[in-house]
Amino acid sequence: MIYSSSCGSQATACYTEETVKSRREVKFEKLDWLKLDLQPERIIGVKDVDGELMLLVKWKDYDAADLVPSKTANIKWPQDVIRFYEKQIFWEDEKEPPSDEDAEKNEKTSA
Repeated sequence: MIYSSSCGSQATACYTEETVKSRREVKFEKLDWLKLDLQPERIIGVKDVDGELMLLVKWKDYDAADLVPSKTANIKWPQDVIRFYEKQIFWEDEKEPPSDEDAEKNEKTSA
């Protein structure tokens, strides 16, 4: 990157002082989901931020996601929160303890 006030033909990328200053001033507006009353499309994940549990929420009709306090999400969208946690739980079937016959077979084969 070449930073100069006048760009020649040798420059691969040319930025003037004005261009650099204007790029620094660009601020991204964060969606105010409370004011807009956005509805979650799905909950993507969970994160602990300074001891507070936050849910990463993807909004319907927006390509944006925000961290939302879990306390707020539990009240506003309880079914979505439940659905998210249900998908995170995996159950393993407990194997029945071996019967006496199985135990005897194992002893004979290992000896």
